[in-house]
Amino acid sequence: MGKFTILVVDDNKNNIFTLRCLLEDEFKDIALEEAINYQEALQKVIITPPDLILLDVQMPEVDGFELANILKSDSQTKDIPIIFLTAFFKEDEFVQRGYNLGAIDYLTKPIKEKRLYNKIHFHIQMYNQEQQLKEHNITLKKQLITDQLTKLYNRKHFDETIEKEIQRAKRYNTALSIIVADIDFFKKVNDNYGHIAGDNILSEFASIIKNNIRATDMAFRYGGEEFVILLPNTTSQEAKLLAKKLRKILKEHTFTNPKQITCSFGISEYKDKDTKETLFKKADEALYYVKNNGRDNIAIK
Repeated sequence: MGKFTILVVDDNKNNIFTLRCLLEDEFKDIALEEAINYQEALQKVIITPPDLILLDVQMPEVDGFELANILKSDSQTKDIPIIFLTAFFKEDEFVQRGYNLGAIDYLTKPIKEKRLYNKIHFHIQMYNQEQQLKEHNITLKKQLITDQLTKLYNRKHFDETIEKEIQRAKRYNTALSIIVADIDFFKKVNDNYGHIAGDNILSEFASIIKNNIRATDMAFRYGGEEFVILLPNTTSQEAKLLAKKLRKILKEHTFTNPKQITCSFGISEYKDKDTKETLFKKADEALYYVKNNGRDNIAIK
């Protein structure tokens, strides 16, 4: 996790200096940013969004309440926690207005060290918990869209992704191709060498694909020994070049058991009115043409 970042916004530089001394003395794992007016604050929030804002209410031109309203009205900054700082207010009126604007807390001046420390510690703890939850959700999402054996994307994710890529190709009038690849005579691998050997072949095959496609390309295990590569901004002829490259690498690669395998490739390119079903069907038909005519080759439909 990165450092917890606090932005202090106050038009009085002495107040900023005091807060910096207090915070740096208590916290060794935070990054402090400062701004003396709303323009500077907005610029810093946009460039490097902080994890917490300590915001003075009494400022010229645009006060803390107005700045908070600006931040909370923007989808990119609305979730940044704000603690108001002030020396002059009628408590009930201030608290109500601050909370209505989305503030999470307030501190009165002169700042009481212990109260400041308690609030910052609380928000750092909340931040760490949120980060852990985000990381957990990212891990969980990755597990849901990943084939556990090959570590490629799974079929469910392919069905979701190809729909989006077709829409993008339509919208921007760009090329889109898919390659369907099927390991030749894979049943014989399982029959002759066992399923563990078969799993090893699938994993090695997946690594070869993953290491030889662009960052913008996506590889999926469609099922069994069948794989799909989704190629945005790619014509069928360009896809054929990749298929030829993969075919050559596979023929030269020494696997564990058996030592050599071959693969058949079917390719299709998105055309107007294609759906995900028709686009895949064309590639699948090209694949079966190869498999019915000697295998270990490439066809385009």
